Amino acid sequence: MTGERRERLWTLGKYLALASSILTVLLTVLLTAVIERTASEGVTSSIGASLADLAGQPSDRMHRAMYERHREIRLMAERIDRMTDWEQVRAELDTAKATYRFYAWLGATDGKGIVRAASDGLLEDSDVSKAPWWGNARAGVHLGDVHEMSPITQFQ
Repeated sequence: MTGERRERLWTLGKYLALASSILTVLLTVLLTAVIERTASEGVTSSIGASLADLAGQPSDRMHRAMYERHREIRLMAERIDRMTDWEQVRAELDTAKATYRFYAWLGATDGKGIVRAASDGLLEDSDVSKAPWWGNARAGVHLGDVHEMSPITQFQ
């Protein structure tokens, strides 16, 4: 009888139930792995895109700020070009320097490189024709490193 009982314990229905359970567990594990990998790749991609966007923001801000300073100086140069009195030019330069705290020095020269008007009167009547920035500015727009030289110590 024990043999008959064993045969009855493992019937076809029980084998099918066992196989179905194992298959369900395997599919669950497989689907979990696929979903986890897909989600992980999505998060990684999202983090990468966010970091790329974040990395570009300082560059965009700097570009915008440099453009604004360039535009401001160009407009001021156009106004100064119409002035006939160097005192008016100095007043314009002093006003511009006062409005933006990062301007260390602003000056206007004649065609020979002599500073005729400058913010705070600094370097007026100095010859800056040998300064690289003066020659480059005469050739066109010049944007350069402000730390290359100090106008205060260079020409005194």
